[in-house]
Amino acid sequence: MMYSEKSQKGLTYLLVKNYDAEKGYISAIGKINNQ
Repeated sequence: MMYSEKSQKGLTYLLVKNYDAEKGYISAIGKINNQ
């Protein structure tokens, strides 16, 4: 599969955004559970 550089960057951006959202979600759950 060939991706143009632009779509490659777009995919990476989405993955990173997703990853950050997931980390935030997990840490929020952790805080709730620790209370």
